[in-house]
Amino acid sequence: MDLREIQLYKLGMMEDIASICDKHGIKYILHYGTLLGAIRHDGFIPWDDDVDIAVPWNDYRKLIDVINREYAEKYHAQSIWTDHRFPLLWTQIRANGTTSMPVKQADYDIHWGMCIDVFALVAAERDEKQIQKRKKAIATAKSLLLKEYLDMMGEKARGRRQKLINMIPCGIRHIVIDAILKKYAREPEENGIVSPLQNPKKRYEYSDIIITDKHVFEGKQFSVPKGYDKVLTVEYGDYMTLPPEDKRGGHDLALGEIINDADKDYKEYQAELRHRGK
Repeated sequence: MDLREIQLYKLGMMEDIASICDKHGIKYILHYGTLLGAIRHDGFIPWDDDVDIAVPWNDYRKLIDVINREYAEKYHAQSIWTDHRFPLLWTQIRANGTTSMPVKQADYDIHWGMCIDVFALVAAERDEKQIQKRKKAIATAKSLLLKEYLDMMGEKARGRRQKLINMIPCGIRHIVIDAILKKYAREPEENGIVSPLQNPKKRYEYSDIIITDKHVFEGKQFSVPKGYDKVLTVEYGDYMTLPPEDKRGGHDLALGEIINDADKDYKEYQAELRHRGK
C-alpha cells in the first residue's frame, strides 16, 4: 500500500470509531499529529499516516470494553489489560484481517493489524509536589513495561535496576501498574488541569481540551478540542510552521520496513517471514 492508500484506510477506521463513540456517548478528540493535520492541512499531515485520538479516562476504559465486546469481529482494542505482552500505556485499536507490522518486530506475538492510537486524558494536580509524585509514578509504570518493549524491539535491558525489574514476573508487574493507575488515573475535573496518562509533563486546562468542537478532516467532520490552538502550542510550539523537508517522515524512519496490507492478516506474513528466515 502506498501512503495515500494507508491514509484512506485509516480514515475509514476513524469514521468507524467516531461513530461508535457517538453511539455509546463516548467523548473523543483528535490529538497529536492528527489534530495538527486537521488544523494545518484539513486532513492528514501529507507525509504521515498516523492517527491519534484522546479520550477522558472513564470513556477510555469504556471504549476498550465496547470495542472488544460489541465490535470484536472487526476490531481489537489492544491494551495492557487485554494483552500482558503489550508494552504501551495507551491503547491501539487494530483492524482484524489486516497488517501493519515492522519486519524487525514480526516475531513479537501481539496483534499487528492496521491501527489507530487512543490516549487517555486524566486529571492532573496543580500542587508541584503532587505533580512530581505523579511523574515518578508514571515513570515507574513505564519501567515495569520496559521488558515487553525491549522484547518487542529485540533489545536487551541496560543497567542493573532495569535488569532487576525485568526479573519480576509479568503478572506481578501488572498488579503494580494497576495500583499506580488506580491512584493516578482519574476522570478530568471541570475547571481543573488535564494531562495525557502517559506523559504528565504535558498539561492543559480542562476547558481547552475536554470541551469539544467539530473540524473538517479529509472532508469529514470530527471532534477536536475547542482550545486547539493552546493544545497544539503546548505540543509543538509554532505548529503552523512546516518542518524542514528532511524532517518530514513517518514511523518508517524509526521502525524500518513496515508491511502494510488492508487485505491480508498479519499472521500470514509472520508465517511467510519465518519460512524464509526474514
